[in-house]
Amino acid sequence: YSALASCNASDFVRDEQHYTMYDKVVEAHQSKNVSGLALAGIPSSIWILLAPFVIRDKSAREYATRGLALSMFYDGCKLLSAFFTSENELEIINSSKQVAKLASEGLFREIEYLLFRFVKLPPDMLIVSDYGGASASMDLPEVEELEMVVLLLQTLCNAAPLGSAVGVQVFQHSLLQLLRIWMASAGGNAFEVESDLVGASSISSIVFDGLNSIFKKQPTKDNHPQSMKHVYDIFPAILREFFLPSSKEKISPWTRYHLLIVFVETFVLPFSRTIGLPAYDFGSVHEINGFMKTVYPSAIASMIENEDIEALEMCAAFQMYLISESKKCDKEEKRTVQKRSVTEHFLGTRQIRNRSAFSRD
Repeated sequence: YSALASCNASDFVRDEQHYTMYDKVVEAHQSKNVSGLALAGIPSSIWILLAPFVIRDKSAREYATRGLALSMFYDGCKLLSAFFTSENELEIINSSKQVAKLASEGLFREIEYLLFRFVKLPPDMLIVSDYGGASASMDLPEVEELEMVVLLLQTLCNAAPLGSAVGVQVFQHSLLQLLRIWMASAGGNAFEVESDLVGASSISSIVFDGLNSIFKKQPTKDNHPQSMKHVYDIFPAILREFFLPSSKEKISPWTRYHLLIVFVETFVLPFSRTIGLPAYDFGSVHEINGFMKTVYPSAIASMIENEDIEALEMCAAFQMYLISESKKCDKEEKRTVQKRSVTEHFLGTRQIRNRSAFSRD
């Protein structure tokens, strides 16, 4: 705390006026005015946050992104907590979860504003912040900029120390943010005009690769299987991202269901055993239906508690969709078995005839 206080970093992020200084950095960055960046009057430690956004070189940007994650999570997330929670707040709040929530939301308020201003990420893609109807006149993000966003979020997920309450909050928030962007890009509504289907597909692929890096990374003693436990803990929020995406009127229910099935099938089912659930075979609607039945109780309870009627309706509709798909699979399997039986019967009969003919000869 004393080190941050000496350079005004903690006071800086608590002062609402600091966003105007970020705006000056954005203007200087867009005009490639290096001296403008230096004269912005921002404390030196804040550049840890700004570096991934202002650096143009791709490899240097990746280095800065990893540096941000490592700095924030160093020594039990002490720097992150010191940035976004005051000593007074720590004295008043006894719950480590509440402190973690404050620190995590503080971090993402900064990150989301920078995503909004530097990358022009539409406001409805943000989780903590609310910038009203500002997206109407915004330029669409470039694919290259979206790569940086995905890199940042997946790096925070992969680096978050899940033995820490703050690390868990950052991991969960980063994952939900990635899912929100993936839903929008795969649904084709947030980033691309109708004629640019290739662009929409490439953004969706970039986000999918980011999710893949989180779920398929090599396990460590700190993060595996804890990461799947924390995914399971926020499944009600995950379902809400799929059932009620930020621009739900532009994404058909079928697309939402399909993307949820892809998410569960690709990332969750292979690791279900790590959170104490039965091990399901990969790729079956029946197995997906079985897994969903294990998460429905907590998800529905959360939706009822929040009086989220629309989410409850979508939850019921998705269950009906799974039942319908399961019946189709059963019918198809039955047809396959019947065809196999008829074929085997035909071949068996022919073999008997051939043997009879051979015997007569």
